[in-house]
Amino acid sequence: MLFWEQYSIKTVHSNLQQVHDIATICSKKGITKVVLSPGSRCAPITVSFARHPSIETFVVPDERSAAFIAMGMALETKETVAIVCTSGTASINYYPAITEAYYQQIPLLVLTADRPPELVDQGDGQTIRQENLYKNHIKASFSFPIDSNQNSAYQLVADAINETQKSPKGPVHINIPIREPFYPSKHEALTYSDIPIAIEKDKKEQTTMLPSTDHYKKVLLVAGQAELSLELKHKLNELDVPIICESIANLHGLKNGVFTHDLLLSKLTAEEQTSLKPDLLITFGNAVLSKALKQYLRANNPITHWSFSDTEKPVDVFQSITDSFPSHSITTLPSNSLKSEIKNEWISRCRKSQQHIINSLNTNEWNEFSIIYKLIQSLPSHCTIHVANSMSIRYVNYLTFLLKPTQVVRCNRGTSGIDGSISTAVGCAITSPEKLNFIITGDLSFFYDRNGLWHNHLPKNLRILLMNNHGGGIFRMIDGPANLPEHEIYFETPQHLSGKNTANDFNLEYSNCKEYHSFETSLKSFVKENGTSQLLEVETSTVLNTAFFKQFKQTFNSNPNE
Repeated sequence: MLFWEQYSIKTVHSNLQQVHDIATICSKKGITKVVLSPGSRCAPITVSFARHPSIETFVVPDERSAAFIAMGMALETKETVAIVCTSGTASINYYPAITEAYYQQIPLLVLTADRPPELVDQGDGQTIRQENLYKNHIKASFSFPIDSNQNSAYQLVADAINETQKSPKGPVHINIPIREPFYPSKHEALTYSDIPIAIEKDKKEQTTMLPSTDHYKKVLLVAGQAELSLELKHKLNELDVPIICESIANLHGLKNGVFTHDLLLSKLTAEEQTSLKPDLLITFGNAVLSKALKQYLRANNPITHWSFSDTEKPVDVFQSITDSFPSHSITTLPSNSLKSEIKNEWISRCRKSQQHIINSLNTNEWNEFSIIYKLIQSLPSHCTIHVANSMSIRYVNYLTFLLKPTQVVRCNRGTSGIDGSISTAVGCAITSPEKLNFIITGDLSFFYDRNGLWHNHLPKNLRILLMNNHGGGIFRMIDGPANLPEHEIYFETPQHLSGKNTANDFNLEYSNCKEYHSFETSLKSFVKENGTSQLLEVETSTVLNTAFFKQFKQTFNSNPNE
């Protein structure tokens, strides 16, 4: 029998009721938000979510933006958010956000409609190989049964949702093949089955007994990317040890926090590096931004390195892990006995470098670093600060010590790409309407992801600071590409776009600044709640930005008192 003949006797839309019931299972398992992208093959899934009384839907045409917006929603709510797209390349456009969610441990339920298996590789439109499409960056992949009993299909969906929330959280994929016809008739009512779904209870986290720390004299903690946790902050404030905290660790205001490590490490002599080297290194959280910190700890390995993480295999960024523990066990560190002889030296160097930053940026020189410095000082105490990758997050990281304890910093550091920064911020802002959401972004990140604004759900609490230097300014600051004759065309990629057109397209309140007087005037409105989304564009020169930043670092390294 020919391949196509074995499918010719199949009944049409045999799994259509099962597809409609996916919405009910999602609702019963706690999913309340679904981001949909228009398409034909996904029609039964779309209609079932759109008509379900307990599901809130958001329509975003661009699948790449849609997935990042959903990721932002899940990041803010800590709950699983579902995304739905049609078959073919639409599903591939989800991949950047899925990868970011995988490394940031953000729960997403990825629902991709598909052609039936007999049409794959048979020249049918919008048909690609979708099974296990995200296999290298997904917690689990499921194939929805096209011809089977309902119970197995329903259990599959429930298992997939459970998997998104199991520690470590993350994205899970269900590929859903659907045969024609799949559109309901104009007046056809949709019915949802009464599906008994068991609700899994959270398992109690068992307390882990940590080894003794009594014989360690030089202890250093390093915090990676994490969400704000007041409980963890309280615990860490009890420890008499230095704690390296980046902006994305959300530990601003910590008593023994070392916030300027990227700067202070740049001028250490070999002797000073050895003196500050820990014998016990304790790390927790996800991504670490500072390249200088990575290089320092890789070159100055501790005797013992405890990693607190929920990943299946600990991420050994400093290449020294000796022991690993569940992430929640970090709160069991002994506050009475854990002390460090190198605390005062780390803290003292941190204070001196902080003062250098303040002295350097308390000027009216027109450059990106100074602009962000003035913005950070003006932001309200309770807000979320989203930061795009490249130079934006590096500037903010130098200014971590200025952040208020109740502010939250977010950045897509799972994969550190420039894609999706606007969309992620939009998703967070939609699900946190009670506070302002700011995003600091360069021009390439902004224009690359402006489709994140292309939908009918634009939140009024969104504030975008667009630093437009008309190119990829970071490549002028890196010696490698900056010294190449191809630098400007092939790396910096100059462009002459203005954010004004984007603001007009999406009805954003718009201001443009090219000097301090207009910036300070616009900033007053930008940081206040006024019932409308805003875009504040500041135009700078990559040449002046680079000169100021390099002088800032050179001055610090050449001053013996800092």
